[in-house]
Amino acid sequence: MKRKMAQSEAGAQASDAAAKRRSAVLTKATIRVADQLGLGQAALAKVLGISPATVSRMFKGDWTIPVKDAKTWELAAMLVRIFRSLGPLVGGNEKHVKEWFHAENIHLAGVPANLVFKIEGLTNVARYLDAVRGAQ
Repeated sequence: MKRKMAQSEAGAQASDAAAKRRSAVLTKATIRVADQLGLGQAALAKVLGISPATVSRMFKGDWTIPVKDAKTWELAAMLVRIFRSLGPLVGGNEKHVKEWFHAENIHLAGVPANLVFKIEGLTNVARYLDAVRGAQ
């Protein structure tokens, strides 16, 4: 009985450590993506649906996106997905990535940097980039 409890506890600790690593990786990626897309902390907070103070703590390394917070996790992952899809389409040029993200897009009927503030816009931008990438 004690052996099963110890195994269960060890498994839970390993799972917690893996969750912390995943959380740190997504948080770091989200910060980098926000920087490369030209999203400030207040804008990133709006995209992720969290407070600007929380984003400030995230940039300082005092807070990571929790795996258990499905909404924030999914929104951050979607933003990273957009960036990863966009890079190859513009030749990996940071300047062009930022320009595309902040320019009017007739296919999306708006500026992607403004559309991502709503979940529908975030998903539409991601789907659009997936479709364009698939057409190449």
